[in-house]
Amino acid sequence: MNLTNDEIIIPEEAHLLVAKGAALDSLNQSPISIEKLKSKIEVLRISHDDTTKPLKPLFSIDVDYKEFKERHNKHCVPKKHLKDFKGDCFIGIDAGSTTTKLVVIDSERNFIIFFIWK
Repeated sequence: MNLTNDEIIIPEEAHLLVAKGAALDSLNQSPISIEKLKSKIEVLRISHDDTTKPLKPLFSIDVDYKEFKERHNKHCVPKKHLKDFKGDCFIGIDAGSTTTKLVVIDSERNFIIFFIWK
């Protein structure tokens, strides 16, 4: 992508991005006592959520799943190889608690590359 070192951000301890974000967000919150925190943890530990009902499976029979796959396979984003790419691109990063996803697309919305790290 011909990026210079000034254009690249490599976060230190990337596996802690979400935790660091939560910690930074907490700066705008009022602190609570350790006793209150323990009480909240205990309430969560003993609580039983009986207000929700489990969802039904999305596909109860194989035919339904096959129809779903056929319908969704009709709408695919064109893909390009990174080694052949030249020009502007857009990078999207979703750094979650269990996975990190990275997508690179061009200005015509073609996928250039897609990664999932677990």
